[in-house]
Amino acid sequence: MKNQSFLGLAIYLEIFLTGLLLFYFVSPSFFPYALAKLFDVFSYLIVALLILLHWKKFIYVATTDITILLLLGMIATSGLWSVLPDITSITTKAMLRTILFGMYLATRYSIKEQMRLLAWVFGIVAILSLILPLVLPGFGVYSNGTWRGIFPYKNYLAIHMILAAMLFLLAALDSRRLNWIAWVEFAIATTLIFLSQGKGGYVIFVASLCLLPLHKFVKQNYKLRSVLLTGALIISCVVAFLILINEKTILVNILGKDTTFNGRVPIWTLCIEQALKRPWFGYGISGFWGSNESIVILRTTWAKNSLSIDNFQLFNSHNSYIEVLLQLGFVGLFIYIINFLSTLSRIIFLWMSNPITENFWMFQTIIIMFLFNFTDNGGIISRGTIWIVYISIALSSAISIRRIRRSRHLKSFISHDLLGST
Repeated sequence: MKNQSFLGLAIYLEIFLTGLLLFYFVSPSFFPYALAKLFDVFSYLIVALLILLHWKKFIYVATTDITILLLLGMIATSGLWSVLPDITSITTKAMLRTILFGMYLATRYSIKEQMRLLAWVFGIVAILSLILPLVLPGFGVYSNGTWRGIFPYKNYLAIHMILAAMLFLLAALDSRRLNWIAWVEFAIATTLIFLSQGKGGYVIFVASLCLLPLHKFVKQNYKLRSVLLTGALIISCVVAFLILINEKTILVNILGKDTTFNGRVPIWTLCIEQALKRPWFGYGISGFWGSNESIVILRTTWAKNSLSIDNFQLFNSHNSYIEVLLQLGFVGLFIYIINFLSTLSRIIFLWMSNPITENFWMFQTIIIMFLFNFTDNGGIISRGTIWIVYISIALSSAISIRRIRRSRHLKSFISHDLLGST
């Protein structure tokens, strides 16, 4: 009895530490500086301890997707070609920690358990981001009334609340008990999306809602599903065409942005020009911003008005794909693209084969991340929760595919054995 009680306590402690790490990686800036520094140091020890508890299975899971291992290897060795090796060595440790933690999540928790764990974390984040600005004047709100909650930037609030809203909406539609809690959390997350006033967030939120009917289509029989999905594809192409030919009207009149995406296009153009100077392996992790090559961007774009000289290292291209190109070159970007496409194909196969909520959530989540990565940094090779969730989904889908193949191979072997015996 005592052993069972101790085991149960250990499991709860492990879940608590996992949730605490996820909460910390969502927004480290929420914590007081001294506490954040202390927890940042101990987080390496916690991640190592969690991995050691399941080290045999962890090794198996980590090797289910070779492209993630290749990315991990490039990040670990980028200091060899970095233009700022000292800064690279510091940042590399943090990025390796997030990748390993994402691997641990896929090792320890099923997709359904990951969804439940993220729902708790995002639920707490949503409540804090709504309540704290109301009770603490000036907290989490810009002078123009735009909300950022417990996050350092409004776009980070928006993307996390989009992920949260989709989790709670799926839970509300799927659950028969206590679904009112999920609806309340969905309402809070949706409110925060609009309070953030992130126009890109609005687009991603609407796009993620538009994916919901696809889940209904996939549940139909094969012939009807084919017709519905073909129709959805045609409609999507027509809508995309209409958006393309009315780009200026949508950007300026509807979303309130200019045709340069609020100054992002000039930054992207200059970043690509600088990336082509070191095209194969880039400038190393965190090697570009702060280097001499970044000065032309920092002094000729809106960065000069928003950052002091001491904080130029904190700037980014506001595009995760360009950041990968700057840090790891075309080799790193190519590896990531291969990983994304293979992950997407696995998830679609799983979803089509077994149209359950968990498989649809994986599909919806990486589509949300795919769109977010075009307009901001933090979704690829970062120290945040979004990258952790992506790694976990990629590996979880790879594990599921292996199980299906093993099951089919076993059935084929048994069938062959039975035929042979007769």
